[in-house]
Amino acid sequence: MSLSTIASNQIKNDTIVDADINSSSNIATTKLATGAVIQTVTSRSTTETNVQTSGSFTDITASQISVTSKLANSSFFYQASLSAESDVGASYQNYIRMAYTVNGGSTVVHDATKVFNSNSIRNEQGGMGISMTYLFDGITHSVGTVFVFFIQYQKSSSSSVHFNQQSLSGQPTSTSNASSILVQEIAV
Repeated sequence: MSLSTIASNQIKNDTIVDADINSSSNIATTKLATGAVIQTVTSRSTTETNVQTSGSFTDITASQISVTSKLANSSFFYQASLSAESDVGASYQNYIRMAYTVNGGSTVVHDATKVFNSNSIRNEQGGMGISMTYLFDGITHSVGTVFVFFIQYQKSSSSSVHFNQQSLSGQPTSTSNASSILVQEIAV
């Protein structure tokens, strides 16, 4: 088929005519191969969360990001870089598990049988940073489902670990401690 034939038969008044494309479908969500990125959502937070107790998981508000699915049963690739400061005087264990809510409902731990852990040794200023990369997969959902993805944090010490603590000693003037989150919806 020549270009002029395509132009005269398929494109009319700036409208593409195709049996596979109509007002109820979307190329971005029906024609992409497995592994294709459907959307990318980013967030930056300065919200503070102070974890004072040990032995129980706490939702870290600064790690939360809301994503509305554009594809049914897709996976979500989550990345976060979190500012944190520790008042712990010695080494201790950090534990993180990945969680989400669906359409404003109850918290779901993605895999309650697994956690990420690390050993922290407090530096002279108490600074620590936490970075996470995680795949939320195997979640059955429909198009338009509203997810909020986040981490839950637990530590082995009773001293505080403070996410996005503001006004720290020596903090540059007119700055805020922040966390950055990125989620990509992936076709499966």
